Amino acid sequence: MNAAEDIYKRATKKFGQRVEVWSAFAEFYFNREDPESARALLPRSMKSLPESEHVKVIERFALLEFRLGEAERGKTIYEGLVDKYPKKLNLWNSYIDQVGKQGDIQGVR
Repeated sequence: MNAAEDIYKRATKKFGQRVEVWSAFAEFYFNREDPESARALLPRSMKSLPESEHVKVIERFALLEFRLGEAERGKTIYEGLVDKYPKKLNLWNSYIDQVGKQGDIQGVR
């Protein structure tokens, strides 16, 4: 384990109620090409974060999947979110933006 990973682990213990800490830790793992460790953080973050922050952290992990992981996994996460919260237009807009950036015009429609 390197020093940066150790700092992130301590930060999640001390500031585990903050979405930014969990998403930064996941981004660290994705950048280090360790997507399995990054994906393992989502269930852990859900246990630490208040329920009001769950949608935000799930969306952040979906964005990370699109940017640094597997786009298909990001789509699956977003589809679950928009299925559960169909009236949240910000989720739909974010999802459409990510699919459009992938060049999937049919998927945007």
